[in-house]
This record gives sequence, structure tokens and C-alpha cells, in this order.
Amino acid sequence: MKNSENLFFYCKLRKIKTLETFDGSGFQRLYFVLNHNYLMMKKNNFILLLTLFSAINAFSQGSFEKLFSKESTDAFRCVREVTAGGYVAAGYTADSTANDTDAFVVRLNIYGDSLWTFSYNGPLSKKDLFYKIINTSDGGFIACGYTSSVSGISDDVLYVKLNSLGQMEWVKTYGGSGKERGQDIIETSDGYTLAGYTTSPPAQYYDAFIIHTNFNGEILWTNIIGDSEYDDVNTIKQLADGGYILGGQSTNGAKGFDQFLIRTNISGDTLWTKRLGTTGTDNIESLTVTSDGFVLVGNTNTLISGDDGYLVKTDLAGNFQWSKIYGGSDPDDFHYIDKTSDGGFIISGTTRSYGALNPNMWLFKTNAMGDSVWARTFGGDNHDHGYSAVQTSDGGYIIAGYTGSFGFNNEDGYIVKIGPDGTGSNHLTYVTVFSLISPLCSGNASEVKVLIRNFGNVPVSNIPVTIEITGSITQTLNANYSGSLVINDVDTVTFSQKINTTNGGAFTFYGFTDIVNDVYPNNNSIAKTIFFTPCTGIEDLHAELGYSLYPNPTNGNVVVDFSSSYLNVNIELINITGTVVKSFSFYNTNGIRKTLDLSVLAKGLYLLKVSTEDGFDVRRIVLE
Repeated sequence: MKNSENLFFYCKLRKIKTLETFDGSGFQRLYFVLNHNYLMMKKNNFILLLTLFSAINAFSQGSFEKLFSKESTDAFRCVREVTAGGYVAAGYTADSTANDTDAFVVRLNIYGDSLWTFSYNGPLSKKDLFYKIINTSDGGFIACGYTSSVSGISDDVLYVKLNSLGQMEWVKTYGGSGKERGQDIIETSDGYTLAGYTTSPPAQYYDAFIIHTNFNGEILWTNIIGDSEYDDVNTIKQLADGGYILGGQSTNGAKGFDQFLIRTNISGDTLWTKRLGTTGTDNIESLTVTSDGFVLVGNTNTLISGDDGYLVKTDLAGNFQWSKIYGGSDPDDFHYIDKTSDGGFIISGTTRSYGALNPNMWLFKTNAMGDSVWARTFGGDNHDHGYSAVQTSDGGYIIAGYTGSFGFNNEDGYIVKIGPDGTGSNHLTYVTVFSLISPLCSGNASEVKVLIRNFGNVPVSNIPVTIEITGSITQTLNANYSGSLVINDVDTVTFSQKINTTNGGAFTFYGFTDIVNDVYPNNNSIAKTIFFTPCTGIEDLHAELGYSLYPNPTNGNVVVDFSSSYLNVNIELINITGTVVKSFSFYNTNGIRKTLDLSVLAKGLYLLKVSTEDGFDVRRIVLE
């Protein structure tokens, strides 16, 4: 929408005036101090004011890190800036459908906050996912990928049209007896064009394809490109003459797999093909069009250097001009390239050579000749992967992929926004109530304790914690963790107010932190229902030993995390009859963390006794 349709200028008879705009991400307000003479401002002054507001609004995008963490795997394969403001990301989630993934879209405002989500679960509830999403000229979106939910046996191309509010307008699939995947999609003057690969006849093996549809998704024509060897396509762009340039991978005789570049006319008929690469295995994951040719990114693998990011420049006829290889001693790869306003390129991928020990999300900036300008890594000490990055209207960059470094829900969707010079972010707030420690049995003055944990990458202090109890009693408890919870740390919060559980029954404990996490959903809470039985009469004995115990309750493994050093440690697990059912001994606990496997024991209430040269304590633990 135009500015004149988005802006509402409201003037009261006071000196404080308000200019409001709605850009699809929520109302934002800018306050001015005006005297009455400015109420008669001329049109050009008003336009200047709107220009100033737009500049401030763009600058305010800043930087952020966001997680999308549900009950299981979530990942993004593509991110784009939205014409109306903010961002949209697409990929898959395993949260909604048991044992499989649904295609997934998240719409974000300029601060990275979620406005809406969309998921698609096909008719047979098999695997569905999106590889790419783009803005459409009607203000909506179209995404493509593949689905196993049509035949239930093989993959078919999936493409879905959404309106600006994330409501599905239509869904289409394309496939035969073999496998089809839609790797990329673009909008043209009369519809949409998809590219990918197929193994269904008349394909001879793996062949590249182009599908052109109208704006309702109905196929107008298709074209298959390939021979009896392997050929596929990962990316497509339309050229000024209406034709297309496509990139992927193809078998090239004795050279093995090479980059595969295809030029077609407006009807998808092949004009020429080129195979480029090293003596190793090479491919094109993404490409961009320049005034004098094409820039291709992907991966190369040689016996000398291993896996590296691979950048190639050709002329408009597909003839090789130059190449650059980036990476270190460990595997690295490039996935997507976008032109930048300074004539250079921003490239996204994954690196094991730089950053933390395990793979990190990799953002790589080059000049027009492909020379490195700067690089950033994002993630933690687990598996992180970067699939897509673009330059944003404020001159910064946004990258999307997934991470296993934060939280405890397997892979999480991960989006990072940084500034024009590559700086900013590295600020992910994620503090949650992690486990309910006690009470575990009934008493007239039962103490309530929870574990809180910092899964983010910044320390957090002064954490309000609340427990809402429902069931046999209704009660709310409040406490404040006044210290600083450092990165990856876990600590205990004990509520001063006791509860009476002597009447037994079912009690549901809903515990949460009053911290706004950079996570969608906020993911700051747990809910636990316990049916209380009478206590054994053995109370927790606290010798103030330096260790923490989690998770509790547990379904098998218990971590004993020592913050103090002891020369000799003995751990006994005692059942409710007083019998020692399992014991562990070890020495020198200087900063160590021990995982105890209790999975062979019967479920129920146990006492865990930790003995050191400084004394002992006993804590209740529940095995579920």
C-alpha cells in the first residue's frame, strides 16, 4: 500500500502531536513537539516529514536473533523481506504431525516478532516441506517444495499460494510415478515458474524440469532437461528477454559431477547448457544475474581441500570468467547468494572451519569480484546450519536456517538480523522454568522448588518466577531469582510460601518466568501434574554441597553437575523402603558433570544421597 493509504495524521489542540503508521507489523508511533503554526504545514513539508519517518522506521529494524522452537524439529530453508515491511520465512516443522514434518511459514515484523504462522499437512499426513518462498505482486506469498502426502510413496512438487494474512488461497501438486521436488519458484508477468528435478517418465534418470503456471497455479507448460545421466536444478531466474537461466548439478563424463547452467527461451526451450567446475564434485545451489553475466554459488569437493564454498562468475553466454573457493580444513559450503547495494554479494551457508567446534551458520560478504569483505558465524556448540540470506531495505542482512545449540527441542528454526557492516546481534534471550524439583509427596507445609535454565547466549539477571497451582488446591506462588544466570547455567528457585497437599489428589503446577524470550512460542514454562501420595517421613537433608541435580522428575537420565571440588564422592539411590538400589562412586569432581542412567529401575519416588568429605545431603527424585 502507498504511504497515503498507510498513514494517519492526527492533531490535537496540544503541542504533542502523533504520527501513526501501520505496516502489517503493528502500530508504531513517532511523537513530535509542534506549535500551532505547524498545523498549517504545506504539502512539501508534510512529504518531508513522511520521508523522515520512513528513514527512522527503516533504521529501527536494528538487529535481532530469534528461535522458532516447538515440541520437535523446526527449520527454515528460505527468508525474504516483505514488500509491506518485515520478513517471511519458510521451511518445515515436526510439531503438528506425529513422526513427520509439515510445510511451515512464519511472518515477522521488522523486530523479528511473529505476526502469524501457517503450516500445511498433506492429505496422508506424510512429509511436507517448503524450500523457497517469495512475495507475490498481489501482496501475498507463494512457496514451493515437495510433499509425500499425495501418493504416500514418492515425493511430488508442492506449491501453495497464501494471501497477506497467511490464509491459503490454493494448493497444487505435480508429480508422476517417480520423485519430484520443487527447488525454486519465481513470479512472471503471467503466472509462476518453478524449477527442480524429476525421476518420473519421460525422465531418463534424474532430470531437471521447468513448470510454468498461471496465477491460479494451473500448469500451462512443462519442460524436462537432461539425458541418461544425473541432471538437476536448484535455482531459476528470469532474464530481460523473458527467458530463464537455471543452475544445478550434472554428470560430466570422467570429471564426475559439475555445475550445470541452463539457458532457455520464454517457452522453456533450451538454448544452451554449460558444465563448469573443478576436478572434484561441484554444484550450483543459487545464482544471481549481473549486467554482464551470472554469479553462481554452491560447493566444491576435491581430494586436496575437501568441502568448500564455491563462487563462479560467467559471462552472459555461460563462459567461465573467474572462480573463488572459500573454506578451511573442515567441511564448509555455500547455499544462497543475493546481490548487495554496493555491487557485491551476500552469501549464506554453513561452516565447520570457523566459529564454534560444530557447524555454524555462515554469512559471507564479498565485493563485485568475489573477494571477501567480512564473514560472520552464528550459533553455538551444537549443529547450526544457514540456508538463506538477503540484504534488507535498511542496508543490513537477514539469514535463516536452523540450530541445535539453544533449548532442548532438537533442531529449532533460527533467524538472525544484523547491520550493514556485519555487526550486531549475538543477543538471544531464552530463560525457562526447566523442571519441577519438589514437592513430590504430600505434607501440610510442602516446599516448592523449580529449576530455571538459561538456554540463550547472554546472561540474565533478576528473573521473576511464578507457579500457578490448580487441581486439589488453587494457589499462586511468586519468587525472584536475583542473581545472574549465565549462559547454559541452571539453578534452583525455592518459593518461600509453603503449600498444603495433605488431602492428596491431582495437582497441576504451571511454572513460568516473566522474561520475554526471543523464542516463538515464548517457551518459558513447564506444566506438571502430580498425584500425591504420603511422604516417607525422610526429609531432604541439606549440607549445602556444591552441586545441582536435573532433570527432576526424569524419564531415565539424571545429571549431577558439580560446582565445587570434592576428592571422594559416593552417590546412593534409595527406594521408599530404604533399600539402596543403585550406587556410584568417583573422585575429584573439579567442575565435572556426571550423567547417571536410572532407566533400568522401576518408576516411582527415590531418595538420592550424595556423600562427600564435607558431609552429605539427601534429595527426592522421581523416575517417570
